[in-house]
Amino acid sequence: MEKTAKILHILEMATEPMSIQELSNSSGFDAHEVDKAIKRLKEEGKVISPRNSYWTLVK
Repeated sequence: MEKTAKILHILEMATEPMSIQELSNSSGFDAHEVDKAIKRLKEEGKVISPRNSYWTLVK
């Protein structure tokens, strides 16, 4: 599964916003790779940060 797709899936299943480290732990990807994927998803308008350093899906 592509990194961005896996991160989107994890965020879909999450009950609250997640940090980069939490996403890294859940996905098995390095935190740096998760950060790059989150930046890409943010540019695509798929995720937002409702509070500093935490991420969730755009509803």
